[in-house]
Amino acid sequence: MRLFVAVDIPSDIKDTLHKEAMRLKDYGIKASYPSRESYHITLKFLGEVEEVKVPNIVSALRDCSGSVGPFRVRIRGKGVFPGFVRPKVVWCGVELTDELAKLQSLVEKSMVSLGFPKERRAFHPHITLGRLKRLSPDERRFIRSFCGEERLYGEFVVDNIVLYRSILKPEGALYVKLEIVELGGGG
Repeated sequence: MRLFVAVDIPSDIKDTLHKEAMRLKDYGIKASYPSRESYHITLKFLGEVEEVKVPNIVSALRDCSGSVGPFRVRIRGKGVFPGFVRPKVVWCGVELTDELAKLQSLVEKSMVSLGFPKERRAFHPHITLGRLKRLSPDERRFIRSFCGEERLYGEFVVDNIVLYRSILKPEGALYVKLEIVELGGGG
């Protein structure tokens, strides 16, 4: 099974993010656009995992999530990876609070202790709006302008993390919640 650990996004914010992605699509930007339901903030990508390991993963997530209580995050701004010269991904930003950084670090350490590889890149919380295909110069200019708009897309309380299974399909990935782990040792 292909697994990852993430923070889910409330429905109203998913609606707002989807409208932003559709602005790109309506302009004619060729990209693969995630479904509205699939928006999330990835904390740790685990990759292909044997089903027998899932209980240990859930147990480790429960252990590390107990030391972080619920906290607020803001979805603000937009950008691209790796940069504007050859953009591949358009995203909405997530403000990196101390609590979010701590949660991600605890998840990372707990998964590394189970044998998953340590992430080499710095944590850059974001929500993917689209994975870009080839762009014309005009489309590149539009993307730069689009990402230059500074806006708050929403704010919400993070009170749990989710272990997701990603099922790859021709029409895009389907994300299935395997386990919801409450923060602060709750439920």
